[in-house]
Amino acid sequence: AIATSRERSMVFEIGISFVVLHYQSIFIGVMRCLFQAFRPLLILFVFGQILKAVFFIAGAPIWMSFYSIWLFEVTYGLAQCAISFIFISFFYNNLSFARMRPQLSHMMRQHKDKFAQTARALF
Repeated sequence: AIATSRERSMVFEIGISFVVLHYQSIFIGVMRCLFQAFRPLLILFVFGQILKAVFFIAGAPIWMSFYSIWLFEVTYGLAQCAISFIFISFFYNNLSFARMRPQLSHMMRQHKDKFAQTARALF
């Protein structure tokens, strides 16, 4: 039985290059999303320290440097969080606000119809 199955069976083989190439694309996607998830922390830390060093070297008054650093870090940090959210949701088939999109398009259609109706009534 084994001898006949060896003669008549088909050999199915997955090469190591096939496995490596497919895991390579998965690894790249995971690393990209990890980077986008921790990007705000990296940028906040690096640019915050650079800005503090610049104010220290420039000899700016302490009250000026504190408030400008705080405002810069808060606004820049929020911007980085928004950018990372956009990137992460983009790489996961744009799942940001997926359930809101049909409702928004329906609402826009309603407003367009009401506007057209009002325009017809006026003219």
